[in-house]
This record gives sequence, structure tokens and C-alpha cells, in this order.
Amino acid sequence: MERACLAWATAGVVGMLIFAAVHTARLVYAHRSMESLGQVAREKAGKDALVCYLGKRRFSFALYAGRMEAKRFSRDAEADYEALARLVRSERRVLCLVEGVSALRWLEGPVGRPLGVLGSHGKFLLVTNEPPGSSPSQPGEQRP
Repeated sequence: MERACLAWATAGVVGMLIFAAVHTARLVYAHRSMESLGQVAREKAGKDALVCYLGKRRFSFALYAGRMEAKRFSRDAEADYEALARLVRSERRVLCLVEGVSALRWLEGPVGRPLGVLGSHGKFLLVTNEPPGSSPSQPGEQRP
């Protein structure tokens, strides 16, 4: 009888742990996933836009953006900083995932104007080289 009670108690505890792990995993994934920003990037980018990261690569962003080849720029490398600044100043549409407002301000410095923010998720921002308040270009549409 004691063995049966112990077996049922153990099964109950294990069942509760599995239940908690499964339900917590969904919440943690939703919190850490860049799905919402990836979908915004997929909708707004168009074929010719550059989708990139400034800092650490976020694979869920690339997955949901449909851009597994997204370019990564380092905040620590001067060459990356200059290359990204040139791209953002260019006529090519650029969407870049940055971590925090400080990274956004850091990137706006060499550009010389504010960048548009398409969305945010926690401390991450999806920014574009189109100025804030401008109407976003449709894929294939010429930018002024």
C-alpha cells in the first residue's frame, strides 16, 4: 500500500512539473521570440531591401522575416559602423534590428537625421532609413 501511495505521489509531482514546463515554455518563447518584428520586416521589406542586425544575431527574427541571410553588423568594428552608416544614408531601403534606444541613437549619429521605428519588442527596435512619419514605400515603388 505504501508503495502504491508513493508511486501515485511521484506520478502526480512529475505530471505537475511537465504541465508547468509545457505552459511556461510557451510564455518564455513568446517573450524571447522576435516573431512580431520578423513579420513586420517581412511585410515592409520588399525584395530589394536590406534586412540586417546591429549586434547579436537573433535567429527567430531572421526566420520570421524570411531572411536567413540577413547581414550582421558589429557595434565594435569601425568598418561595420561605417558600412552600415553608408547603407542607411543610401537610397536602398534598410531595415535593421537594434538592441535599445542607445543603439538607435548611435546609428543616427552618422546618418544625421532620425530613423523611423517600425516596431519594438522588449528592448529591441526594428528601424528603417525612412524618416519617421513618412509613408513607407511599397515593394517595387521608387523612393524619392
